[in-house]
Amino acid sequence: MKKLLLLSALLIFACTDDEGNPCIYQPTLTTEEVTNITETSATLNGTIDITSENCETPNNTEQGFVYSTEIQPTLEDTQVNVNGTNISTTIEGLTPNTTYFVRAFLTNNLGDFYGDEVSFTTVAGQLILNTLEINEITATTAKSGGEILSDGNTTILSKGVCWSTNSEPTIENNFISNESDEIIFFECFIEELEQNTLYFLRSYATNEFGTFYGNELTFQTEEELDCTGGISCEGLPYPNIQIGSLGNPLGPQFWTTIDACHTTYSDGTIIPQVQGSEWANLTTGAWCYYDNDPTKGVLYNWYAIAGIHDNDSTTPNKKFAPDGWHVPTEEEYYNMWAYLLCYGYNWDGWEFCGGWDQSIELSDGNKIGRSLAYTSGWINGGYGTPGYSGSQLPPNNSSGFAATPTGWRGADAQFYGCGAIASYWTSTNESGENIAKAWSLHNNSFGPIMGNGSTTNFSGGRSVRFVKD
Repeated sequence: MKKLLLLSALLIFACTDDEGNPCIYQPTLTTEEVTNITETSATLNGTIDITSENCETPNNTEQGFVYSTEIQPTLEDTQVNVNGTNISTTIEGLTPNTTYFVRAFLTNNLGDFYGDEVSFTTVAGQLILNTLEINEITATTAKSGGEILSDGNTTILSKGVCWSTNSEPTIENNFISNESDEIIFFECFIEELEQNTLYFLRSYATNEFGTFYGNELTFQTEEELDCTGGISCEGLPYPNIQIGSLGNPLGPQFWTTIDACHTTYSDGTIIPQVQGSEWANLTTGAWCYYDNDPTKGVLYNWYAIAGIHDNDSTTPNKKFAPDGWHVPTEEEYYNMWAYLLCYGYNWDGWEFCGGWDQSIELSDGNKIGRSLAYTSGWINGGYGTPGYSGSQLPPNNSSGFAATPTGWRGADAQFYGCGAIASYWTSTNESGENIAKAWSLHNNSFGPIMGNGSTTNFSGGRSVRFVKD
């Protein structure tokens, strides 16, 4: 921008006053620095000082500023009249990213007078954005967007969000654009993020003058849910632990400490892996990974644990459990839970040694869930309640059972509850009524609950544990 420039003109006219002194007319015009420059407006400033001796007042005087995109603007260009000595005015309707030239002026019947020239350039179509709150955060995805508060009187060429693991991300890092016609609010769904990672994010918009960014926000992706609780299946025999049994005349029981993950019956007959929707219509044994993801836990339908490997009613059932082991009955689970309740494994320390029945199971006294739940893999279901199974703080797994939140597969072949639910079959099938027993432990509950299945739920997928014969 050019520095302040000033013009002073001294005119001596032939006319004189009554005493014969000559008329001296001396206007001094100063064009000062232009201020408050935006994309489309600016404030012009200047001074006009007039010395007049022995002269009559000039007729038709106008003063102010003239401006143009060409040098040395005159009254033939744009004129703005401003009265006074210290003059200032704001002009609007300018073009972004454009250089203008301005001069103070004075005109009357004595002549046209100009200050020297000052130049200024309007802002290059600046965009102003607000970054929208980040939500729907998972291990690999997130959702955000932007609000365009000012479009700089320009056309928006593209818009979206950008992100990085470093502060002040730009579109040179990672970005996703929003292709909708919406020009005020827009949203973007981000995918393929790294799990358990802190990211910095900003909205952006681009016009013909460049790319502009909104305010910066941060978010952290979740940790990828490991439905197995981090326990891997390394083949047979399964690791196991002794857990006492209340009311069992044979004494303590030995329980496997990882979920079953073998794919053959004990005689080597293959148990089919079924991934698709045909799972819902099966009447023979099958297994699958949760969400068909080999990094997740293994689920079996009830036909598998019953050893039903074909639809020939004359064919003997296969043995599902390894030799020397069996799938626990409903009663065996109850005996084990009763032991935990009697010998100090309840979250709040309450002890009851009268056995296990539905009245205990559904009461506030059933708080043995954390003693059964493994120490990782659970979504935090605490919500301020540390006794919930999903809290993942000591004393989770004090029993050593290590229940893992593998989730389950519905009779509709869909998957549910990874990280939130541990669900296990029993071998109990009541009186040929096609009702199998299974139990579950939830991240937002205190203890295990035994529930009934139905005919269709034989096709459901659940985890399996073994107890020693």
